[in-house]
Amino acid sequence: MGFLEFLTGSQPPLIKGALGDFCVMMNVSRNMSAMALAGLLDNEIPDHELEAQQVEVNYREAALCRAVLEPLNVDPKSELVLALKLLSVSQEVQPLGCVAVSMGRMAVRLGAPIDILRSSRNRVLPQFDRVRDSFVDAGSELAERVAVDLRGAYSDLVQFVEDLSAVNDVANVEAAFGMQRACTHLSLITGTLAYPFHRIRVAVTHSSTD
Repeated sequence: MGFLEFLTGSQPPLIKGALGDFCVMMNVSRNMSAMALAGLLDNEIPDHELEAQQVEVNYREAALCRAVLEPLNVDPKSELVLALKLLSVSQEVQPLGCVAVSMGRMAVRLGAPIDILRSSRNRVLPQFDRVRDSFVDAGSELAERVAVDLRGAYSDLVQFVEDLSAVNDVANVEAAFGMQRACTHLSLITGTLAYPFHRIRVAVTHSSTD
């Protein structure tokens, strides 16, 4: 069951529009992450300005917030928890773009990638689409499977960061840490389908560190 099916009444057009903004934010952030990691791990120079794409993500977040808050101004009790959850996920997508921008800047200066991080990239990038789909359409069953995959990737990346930091491998630390942060934000989005609003961050971050 996707997010819209949790609505108890009719589906407000503004909320549907907000979900559209969420999907665009996820898609752009995924593309930004892919380009930044290609720079770090494949020595490719991004063919689009990551900062310009981050502007698009920020614009969509603002539009989403306006769309969610407007119905609440009319009826503050209407779908309040769902509105808070939608605002919460927008705040998890926005930093994904910031992480990509940071990795992209590092890619301009450093190279020498290692293959094991390419494998991590292949695990993490597909989760953007799976997280988006679980939130909008597929619901908690897919979200639970994604959460398991993200926990595994996160755990491996934590170890990579520790190992690479020990040998002062700055470029690969940046790639590993960026993917680690992406796993955390993506997990928090899936958590909106699995936990009450006040438990999302505690439950997800605790499971990530187990």
